Amino acid sequence: MRLSPTVGILGPAPKGSAMAPSEASTPPSLVVWGSLRVAVAPADERHPYGYGKAEALAGIVASVAIILAPLRIADAFIHIEPLTGVVTPRTP
Repeated sequence: MRLSPTVGILGPAPKGSAMAPSEASTPPSLVVWGSLRVAVAPADERHPYGYGKAEALAGIVASVAIILAPLRIADAFIHIEPLTGVVTPRTP
């Protein structure tokens, strides 16, 4: 099966498509892109050394989002009883 680049944009993507990883990383990528725009701002009175730390902070935010994504996916399919610790699969 051959997928065109417009699948997922113009219509629903097939289940399990190769686009899923890129869709999952879009929000962290947007955070990093926004921070790069802030980081290149010149130094001013309020920030005499510039805004370079914005890039590092966005990297932390992006890495936390990427770490939490599979945990949220697992939580959608697995239920753990809080008191007993019994693991049961959830049916979609």
